Amino acid sequence: MYCKNCGNKLNEDSRFCRNCGQPVDTDKTESNSTPKQGHTQNTNKPFSFKNIPMVWKVVGGIASFIILTLAVVLVMNIANQADSYLYETYNNNAKNNYGGNNNNNNDDAKFAWVVEPGMTVKYSNYANRQCIEGTIKNITDKTYYVIITFILYDSLGNQIGTATDSMSNFKGGNTWEFSAENWGDKAANWEFSDITYY
Repeated sequence: MYCKNCGNKLNEDSRFCRNCGQPVDTDKTESNSTPKQGHTQNTNKPFSFKNIPMVWKVVGGIASFIILTLAVVLVMNIANQADSYLYETYNNNAKNNYGGNNNNNNDDAKFAWVVEPGMTVKYSNYANRQCIEGTIKNITDKTYYVIITFILYDSLGNQIGTATDSMSNFKGGNTWEFSAENWGDKAANWEFSDITYY
C-alpha cells in the first residue's frame, strides 16, 4: 500500500503517512505492489537528531562545552577586574612627615611614614574587610596615644565613612604597623585624613 499524496510505502494498518503526514484513506489508497505511475517514492526523512551521525554529535558537544567555558572565564575575568579596581592599593602621596593634631596646635613633625598607607583586604572566617595599612614612626622622645584616620569614598566619589586605628603608649623612636579597617560598605578610594595624638 502506498500514500496517495507522496507515493511512500505504507504499512497495512497505517492511518497517516510517516513521510508527509497525509491521512491514509483506505478507499483512495492504492494497494498495488508498486506506486502509481507518475509518483516517485520520497526517500527524504524529516529532520531528527537521531539521523545526525555520532561524530557530529560529539563535535557539537565539545564545541558547546568550549563556548560555555570561555563565557564563564570571561565573566570571572570581568568580575576580578572590578574587584582589583575596588581593592587596588591607592598610594595617595602622603606627606613624609606629619605633625598631627593636638590641642596645642603644635606644627612640629612628630610622626613619619615608614611604609606609606595602602588598601588591602583581610580575609577571615567571618567577613572580608578592607583595611588601610602602613607603618609610622614616632620620631619624638615622648609617648602618645595616637589615632590615625582615613576618609572612604565609593566609586562615584561620595564619602561613605572613615577607617581608623589607634595605638596607646606609642613610645618615642618606635614604629607602629597600623591597620585601619573599613567596617561599612566597600570603598573604591580613600584619602588620609589626620593623625590625632594625646
